[in-house]
Amino acid sequence: MKRYYKDSRIFRYLVVIPVSLILIAVFMIVPYLLPISSIDLYCSKVFPKIAVFANVFNSCFHMSLTENIVVMIAVFMIPAVIIFIVMMIRRLLGNGSAVRLFLKTLSVLLVLSAVLTLVFQLMHGLNYRRTPVSRKLGISAAGECTIDDYREALRWAYVNMIRARSQLGEDHNGVAHPGMSFEVTAGYANNLVDAFGKEYDLGMSTNFVRGKPVSLSKYWSLTHIVGMYDPFLGEANINTGYMDITSFGMTVCHELCHAKGYASETDCNIIGALACIRSNKPEFRYAGFYYIFWNLFDVVYKDSVHNGNKFPEFITAAEMAPIYRDMQASKDYWKKIDDMFFAKKITKVSESANNAFLKVNGNGGVSAYKVPGNVYLNFYLKYVKPVQE
Repeated sequence: MKRYYKDSRIFRYLVVIPVSLILIAVFMIVPYLLPISSIDLYCSKVFPKIAVFANVFNSCFHMSLTENIVVMIAVFMIPAVIIFIVMMIRRLLGNGSAVRLFLKTLSVLLVLSAVLTLVFQLMHGLNYRRTPVSRKLGISAAGECTIDDYREALRWAYVNMIRARSQLGEDHNGVAHPGMSFEVTAGYANNLVDAFGKEYDLGMSTNFVRGKPVSLSKYWSLTHIVGMYDPFLGEANINTGYMDITSFGMTVCHELCHAKGYASETDCNIIGALACIRSNKPEFRYAGFYYIFWNLFDVVYKDSVHNGNKFPEFITAAEMAPIYRDMQASKDYWKKIDDMFFAKKITKVSESANNAFLKVNGNGGVSAYKVPGNVYLNFYLKYVKPVQE
């Protein structure tokens, strides 16, 4: 009876392992097979109801649960691996049950992986497949635009960027910083993204999502990642190592967009920038128009260089001086990070991992972070210019 009992357990593991692998494959493939209409329905109607449990739970804590879990895993992983190896060696030299231990461990890991894969797809993976926000807004990159259109939109972004920057206070180095605490900034950003989503009917979750500061941001900065959404906890984690005035508001809005149902990096950058420019807070408007300005600037600058057209006269050195100071302060911070021990290797590994992750999810790799300039141009032509006229 004892021998049969042992054999039956091995047989059970041999069943669990392939079943778990099949489930993981199914969970990964199904999102690609579903029609876009059903994906959009899920993202706008079902996702908010599923995500609310995680959103309510992690919002009860001001600290980052993700950060604490990662630290705990890192602390216990090495001794756990050592204990497993010792147990395997003892069994190989002892009663010969090493195979059963290996199969049991593999079964547990695969079952856990299957569960996590399902959670990932429900909380994030399916959201990669929804209709792009540019199409919902009718500002897709496709379309004929003249260089005069770009210059006009660039002026709009420039004037508003300069105006927002002029309303910000400066430190003794002449560098502007956010005028609100992190907690207030994160709460305001949540309402800002909700308002933008409702105004343009983007089908976003309106659950309250508390943006979380990461205590070990200095070391997280080695990866050059400034924000991360944890789909398993529905948590938006923000790097607070340097609250860069030129991008911090957008970073918070970007991560909240992930938590509210948009997985595409391009979509989150579009929503983040456009939500920011609708804000009544100068630090958010500055970050939004700063991002849009440099997207449009690239097109106008290249036209001036390659086609010999005159560069816009409205961009003056005096008005740009405060922006350049903010940019230099940001560069100085990241230079300090890059000068840290092993920084370049960590950054390279992190970027490669992020690139692979985005490609696996059909998001085009890290290039997805860059939004085509004519998306913002089309927004200006469709939603801003008619009102101004």
